[in-house]
Amino acid sequence: MAVLAVIVLVVIVGGGAYVYHKNHKTKTVSDSTSTSSTSKTSKTSTNDKTATTTDPYAGWQTYTSTEEKATFKYPSNWTVDTADQYASNDSAIHDYTGLKSPDGKVLVRWTSKIDGFGNEHSANYPYTTAIDKTPVTGAASDYVVSGITTADGSTYYPWIALENDAAYGALSTGVAGSLDTFLGRNNLDSTTGQPDTALFSTSGPRVNQGAPALSQSDAQAYLSSADMQQAKLILESFSH
Repeated sequence: MAVLAVIVLVVIVGGGAYVYHKNHKTKTVSDSTSTSSTSKTSKTSTNDKTATTTDPYAGWQTYTSTEEKATFKYPSNWTVDTADQYASNDSAIHDYTGLKSPDGKVLVRWTSKIDGFGNEHSANYPYTTAIDKTPVTGAASDYVVSGITTADGSTYYPWIALENDAAYGALSTGVAGSLDTFLGRNNLDSTTGQPDTALFSTSGPRVNQGAPALSQSDAQAYLSSADMQQAKLILESFSH
């Protein structure tokens, strides 16, 4: 009888231990799954934060043309230079200005109207290479084009300009016509309300005005410099 009692007791204790072990294991697995899920959610949340984009124009100034409804943005550490000789080439002197980078190496020139080029088509016909072409959101049919131009095959001039596909813009690689490549119909004549020619470029009206004379490889590398990339953003902000 005593032996039977001992056997029953062993069975009860063993069963209880099995049930406790099983429940404890289940709880541990459940806790582990919960922790893993929480960790995954936290990681996803962190990734969402890093995916937030920043405004490249935050803190920039806005230039508004005095002659027409045209604006563009420029960095606050760039200076306004209205005495730039290539920005003020227009014989009638309409609305013009130059924007100079902090180190003075890059100038973005805006002129609302260009006159008096004369017999340009008798000038030398250089070879132009378009490196990049970006549509302008605020100006239909306009593009910001980066490129290099040579008239002799040895000296190259890097430039970034606002061009128009319905005018004289150098929108693709090839013969561009003459050194006068930046006559894009990107504004309106304040008197007639009709499209007119204007200049918005890192060069003067001709590619060899204000742009450095470089080798082909150096001219291409120049376009990737920090100041020229900021100049590109300035031109891309154009709106009218």
